[in-house]
Amino acid sequence: MASHHLNYLLQRRRERSLGIVLLFAAMAFFSLAGLVLAVYFVPHPSLLFGRPKIGSPSTGTIVATLEDATFTLPETIVANIDKPVLGKTKRIDLQIPWPFDRQQLNIVHALPTDLQNWVLITLEPRQGRTGLEERMDPIYSVYLDPVEGQEAGLVLRKFKADSPYTDSELLVASTSEIIRCDKKPSVLGPIICERFLPITQGVMARVRFSRQRLEEWKDIDETAQILLKEFTR
Repeated sequence: MASHHLNYLLQRRRERSLGIVLLFAAMAFFSLAGLVLAVYFVPHPSLLFGRPKIGSPSTGTIVATLEDATFTLPETIVANIDKPVLGKTKRIDLQIPWPFDRQQLNIVHALPTDLQNWVLITLEPRQGRTGLEERMDPIYSVYLDPVEGQEAGLVLRKFKADSPYTDSELLVASTSEIIRCDKKPSVLGPIICERFLPITQGVMARVRFSRQRLEEWKDIDETAQILLKEFTR
């Protein structure tokens, strides 16, 4: 009886040991399989492994096609590329520290934690979308309060209280460019302003920045246009 009991305990111990080994083997297999699937099927696997080391140069680029445009993007500024395994790219998100030095585009500095020190650029299919300037006369003008104000050297146009745009305000430049700004802080933190830039027949860029940077809108606008032109060459 004692011998049988001892043999049973030894057998159970071997089974437990074997079970642990099999469990770890299974975990290792699925981890490796997941990594392989990510590398082969994620549109841009380099995004899985984070940004390059802060303070070091990176010459890595990511090529992404959206509608009728192909972009060659420095990996240092790519935040996300929304592309299903089977299908076309739906959206490309870029984030640029501000103030921005174009000569150091491929160097990752300490990343800002405050959104007012970022410029966010989202590339999306146009799908009939128009810029703010094109919406002014046929849409916005109907709902605007006739009283005008001033902010950051721009003409401030508010919407009527009963309009569908009461959460926004328009800032109009002397050269007719229009910036739309929220009136309250966004879920991202600060109050956000945005510009819409048609890039190609099929792609629209949405450029967002903190309202605290409103006086710098022209520099932000020009920088975004210059960069996007370079990226689509």
